[in-house]
Amino acid sequence: MGMHRMTLDGPVALSPEEVAEYEQRQAQAAIDAARNAILAQIVALEGTVTQRRMREALLTEAGAAWLANVDGQIAALRAQLA
Repeated sequence: MGMHRMTLDGPVALSPEEVAEYEQRQAQAAIDAARNAILAQIVALEGTVTQRRMREALLTEAGAAWLANVDGQIAALRAQLA
């Protein structure tokens, strides 16, 4: 059974063009959702880089390693956006 839309007169079958348009919108919505999830992860990671963490990165090797790790994660996520 094909796709239908409801009207006041009852269900009406969608044309192939309407089905293609619907599927295209669904695909774009999935792409947008994935992009938004990646952006949210980037924002969360950037939020962990506080002034205190920056001081630790300047003063300790462990802090520098932590900051490099976070920067690497952010870079990997940004690469997924391209």
